[in-house]
Amino acid sequence: MATRKKTGKTGMFGRITAITLSLAFLLAAVPAASAADGMHTWYPPRLALAAEAASAANLGNKGRVVKGNDVYSQKSYSRQTAYKGIRSSTDGYYAMEVDVSSGTDTVPVGRLDIDLCDTAAVNAALLRSDISDNVKAAIYEKHLKALENGDESVTASLFSSDLLYSGSSNAAQLPTGSASFTVDSLLAVKGSAITAAPLSTTTITYYTYNGSQMKSEKLYTNGISTGWEYIQRGATSGTTAGNIFSVIVNAVGVTTTAPIPFVSAAISLLQTALNQLSASSITGHGNDYVQARVMYNDVQQWTYLNAGGSTWWIGLYSQQVTVTRVSSEQYYYNAVAGGRIASTDRTNLNIVKKTAHFDSPWAYAYQWANNYVTETVQCKIGSKTLYF
Repeated sequence: MATRKKTGKTGMFGRITAITLSLAFLLAAVPAASAADGMHTWYPPRLALAAEAASAANLGNKGRVVKGNDVYSQKSYSRQTAYKGIRSSTDGYYAMEVDVSSGTDTVPVGRLDIDLCDTAAVNAALLRSDISDNVKAAIYEKHLKALENGDESVTASLFSSDLLYSGSSNAAQLPTGSASFTVDSLLAVKGSAITAAPLSTTTITYYTYNGSQMKSEKLYTNGISTGWEYIQRGATSGTTAGNIFSVIVNAVGVTTTAPIPFVSAAISLLQTALNQLSASSITGHGNDYVQARVMYNDVQQWTYLNAGGSTWWIGLYSQQVTVTRVSSEQYYYNAVAGGRIASTDRTNLNIVKKTAHFDSPWAYAYQWANNYVTETVQCKIGSKTLYF
């Protein structure tokens, strides 16, 4: 097995210092959940899924987009982007596609790209006031995973209406007579109407459901990995490998699963190893192991209900995962042949799995606001569960 260096783009001392700063910041800002069930620990305590399933009502689709008079709302977002669910204008602004009673509409959002392998860039994101604590925690967790995997560059792209300039706090940054201005690296066009009336007096575009303002944040990350995870170690590794054929991908709230065989033919990992090693059996040794890795792209979504003024209650966390590659590695030892490795690597996959309310989160988030539900995608390899 190749050694994976845990490095980032800063020196070791700087990286440790920065990570310590990030962790201290997040411990202060984000409540921790119990890890008893093996799930992520960086969300607030979530609603039990059994209670959710029993009482959740189908509220239907009653949403609409309320158009504002800010500069972003006046644009036409006609272009598809590489980010599914995000459209752009001809001059490079972004809007999130949302479902409404009559079909789909768009809500303007800002974009922020963060190199998850760059500790300084991650720390800068964690200190921003226009990124929610939930998103900051997700960025930080992905940052640690990227360093653990030895990745050189992994970029996360955040789309959120909070990234748009619309408050009075930056009004002084509007230079008189200037055609444009830059706030937090986001370029916004300033027309004559806005020059005459500061942006703080304008009305922004937002999604409304049952008369209440709502919003979603989406964090897109491509080319990430679960990292190599041991599925079994020791003399029983071969027995375990004999029962593993696929990576089974499933999602909370979705009854169907997505099996992804490790090789195109549906044969077990053990048989794959026997074929590669030209062996008839595996004797079993204390140093044997089976490990696997899944590469994927994911979209994390947080959906909120406005509880008045600047107070937002999160109602739903949902997720979409696209599995792009599955790999395995087996090591077996015997006294005659010594230690030998067999591996599989399936690439160019495009297996999409999303949670039940990812595409239309509004009704569910409205119902569970301030007592929110977490929906995640995960995969199972043998008896080992990996969380994306």
